[in-house]
Amino acid sequence: MPTALLIAALSLFSRTGGIASWDEAMTLGNGVVGALVWGEGGTLNITFDRADFWVNVPDSEYLGSDYTWQTLLDCVRKGDHERRMWIFRMTDGGSSKLPGVRLAIKLNEGDRIAGFALDSKKELVTVAVDSQGVVRDLVAWFDDGDDMMTMVLPDGFSFASMEFIENGSFARLGGFPEPVVDIAADHAIYRRENRSRGKFDRGFSAGLRLAGPGAKPKHGYVEAFCAESSVSIPDSDLQQLYDFAMHLYCAGSRRPNPPLALQGLWTCDDGQMPPWQGDYHNDLNIQMTYWAAPPAGHFDSIEAMCDFYIALLPEFQRFAREVFGFGEGAIIPGAMGYAGQEIRGWSAYNMQPTEGLWVFATICDAWYYNPSVERARRYLEFGRELEKGIRQCYEKDADGVNRLHLSSSPEWGDDGPLSYAKPNTTYDRTLLEEFHKRLGDLAEAAGFGEEAAGYRALAKTFGPELVREDGLVEISEGVLMDESHRHPSHLIWFFPMNDLPCGIDAEKCVSHWEGLGPDWWCGYSYAWAACFDARLGKGDAALEKLKTFAKAFVSECGFHLNGDQTKSGYSRYEYRPMTLEGNFGFARAVQEMLLGYDWAANELSIFPAIPAEWDGKEISFRNLRIPGGHSVSAVRHADGSVEYSLSEFANSPIKPPKVSARK
Repeated sequence: MPTALLIAALSLFSRTGGIASWDEAMTLGNGVVGALVWGEGGTLNITFDRADFWVNVPDSEYLGSDYTWQTLLDCVRKGDHERRMWIFRMTDGGSSKLPGVRLAIKLNEGDRIAGFALDSKKELVTVAVDSQGVVRDLVAWFDDGDDMMTMVLPDGFSFASMEFIENGSFARLGGFPEPVVDIAADHAIYRRENRSRGKFDRGFSAGLRLAGPGAKPKHGYVEAFCAESSVSIPDSDLQQLYDFAMHLYCAGSRRPNPPLALQGLWTCDDGQMPPWQGDYHNDLNIQMTYWAAPPAGHFDSIEAMCDFYIALLPEFQRFAREVFGFGEGAIIPGAMGYAGQEIRGWSAYNMQPTEGLWVFATICDAWYYNPSVERARRYLEFGRELEKGIRQCYEKDADGVNRLHLSSSPEWGDDGPLSYAKPNTTYDRTLLEEFHKRLGDLAEAAGFGEEAAGYRALAKTFGPELVREDGLVEISEGVLMDESHRHPSHLIWFFPMNDLPCGIDAEKCVSHWEGLGPDWWCGYSYAWAACFDARLGKGDAALEKLKTFAKAFVSECGFHLNGDQTKSGYSRYEYRPMTLEGNFGFARAVQEMLLGYDWAANELSIFPAIPAEWDGKEISFRNLRIPGGHSVSAVRHADGSVEYSLSEFANSPIKPPKVSARK
């Protein structure tokens, strides 16, 4: 076997032959600059992208004066849904993530691409080139903090030419300055200024540096990242996808850089603007994207997200002031751009103030799994501003229940008349309660006991759980989910919120949602369903969902694709937009199968959801984290016996857990 293909066989993802599509490419990144490496025949493509390359249009340029909370209240109360959808609809011309640029490299006559490989443990991509029967390796990487990709060429190897190909969406947008291009024998550099006049604008700067065989990576970050934790499961395809999700964290989410938006550092290279503006989508996407980071100990990844949102507090205060008409406090838009500005979309998630409370719950995970007094105080300060905003969105009714002025359950009802329901929906009630509980935990850890007690008391004021006599939970009062739906927003109390209200039969509720069928599920729905099944200890069911996800909703390079690519009935959605959240929901489901944690009881379960298919095979994990910052390592031997160790986090506000019976 040629040397290049031996390397590929040991890699995370490998491909013999060419790659014809950008969403099948090998991925690299260093937190701010990313690249898709692909191509076929005699052409090698490298699509460069940057996390901070956005068009940030000032709100006044595309949002009219009617784009306000009061207008939305009026439309919903009058039942004027056509006007509401017109005012709050998605539109072109607003803020958006921008695609990068493709470097098209022509190989010399007689050279052909023979294969690709991605080594996630070293963050290297190898391109095998067949030069008339001799296979030679081109190895590429990003050094820490470098705008340029380095590619090592074998002695005597060269390219015929290099040319930058711009995404056609720039021409349609108009107004961008001409790029500055510098191509020479040993490099290709592309720079372009941003045309917009909003906040946080950055120009584009990226390129390729060619080096000889003596060049070595300078990315110590990778070694430290890979040392944090590991998982080993007896299914090579699922193992590969788990490791790929960790690779996406390493390559795409590092302090002090921006967090992962819908497509991270790998915006589509198809001549179009990215789906959903490539935005920070706060009705599940940003949250699911960071589900798997804290249990894996990748705190630098999730803290990139925390830092980003906290730095945008002035913008969230502006949103509360100018769009909601509030004199104080902050509201996080349901869909937003790089500058924190609102991006127009379905009002039931884009203008629903509880979306930001779910963002805050995700930020709190960075503290629960890695607690410190300093971090508690910092997150509490941010949470206080969100509390000032949300308190202006509800009022007490005659029964003493604090009810929102408008309530929804994304994405139930899509953007139609059913988008809004009688307050409080189960989704909103859960978020309001959990938000105040988390504020209480942070306040107590920060030394503000009286403040903590106030938040915890307020958490109990948002009404009773909407539980029917048969144990099922309703979306809103009198409304039970009765058809297949992609977003189980009414079940977030079970996962990821980890709080089981009294009287609710969790297994029955999950079975009801799953029993409605997957007709209108997306790829991420399968990942979320696997998390539910794992939390219930149903390993066989979780494994089935994960296998379906891997089979039907993943590109060959590992990217989550929203629709069923096999067209086998796993979903009626058969389209192909790439977004990343499903990759991380998948990884969290694997973690939940291996390590369970009961928040209320502070109890740990080792291997709580192992499928029968894995019996007789060794399973292990190293340094998975649980709330309190404690870490756990365990091995389940082929004979079913279990060994584990628990390392306590010093001075943790959450005591080390009890350990329940193990499988």
